[in-house]
Amino acid sequence: GNGGLNNNNNMNIPMAPSTRILAMNMIGDLMRKVG
Repeated sequence: GNGGLNNNNNMNIPMAPSTRILAMNMIGDLMRKVG
């Protein structure tokens, strides 16, 4: 659902395309900071 990122650990759950893009952007930022 909307909100709790803790519940969305596996990316196999159906999400809205915009939400998935947002998640990918967030992950990309994280990878850039960490890596």
